[in-house]
Amino acid sequence: MYSYNGRLVELSILVFQFGTLVAYTVAIGDILQPVVGMPAVRSRLPWLTHDVTILIFWALFMLPLSTVDKMSSLQFTSLFGVLALVYLVVAVAM
Repeated sequence: MYSYNGRLVELSILVFQFGTLVAYTVAIGDILQPVVGMPAVRSRLPWLTHDVTILIFWALFMLPLSTVDKMSSLQFTSLFGVLALVYLVVAVAM
């Protein structure tokens, strides 16, 4: 049986993960906002708002990645993420 401290740590981890998820999702929506705001996109897809963009990104990318059975299934996704961060660091440094 878990102790009180163990349950408190579990709750803290859950709250932290939820906050990270919300922050990441809002950041992606903000990054995609200039694309959604382009006149060509706005005229063809007037229903594509900031909130709909976040929902589509979440449903297409984040939900499938969070439902894998084994963590080893994410090895290529993690590699892509690390390479993207390396590219960002190199681009900023130059």
